[in-house]
Amino acid sequence: MTTSERSLYLLQSHGIRLEATEYLAIKLHDGMHVKENEPYRNREPLLALYLHWADLAAAREEKKSWEATREA
Repeated sequence: MTTSERSLYLLQSHGIRLEATEYLAIKLHDGMHVKENEPYRNREPLLALYLHWADLAAAREEKKSWEATREA
């Protein structure tokens, strides 16, 4: 399972319903870097881009935190 598929599965398994835009945003948050997202090129919801940016920002913060613990 990909990360986005796992996220969608977990939401579904807990009875959380999504609008179509929310579903697509989670599915496509990796952007066009993932081959299976190519059919959605130029049709991804803006929310997918926001999730992509949030994921990038979180990864950068995690890296900073990890580097800080290594220096200590």
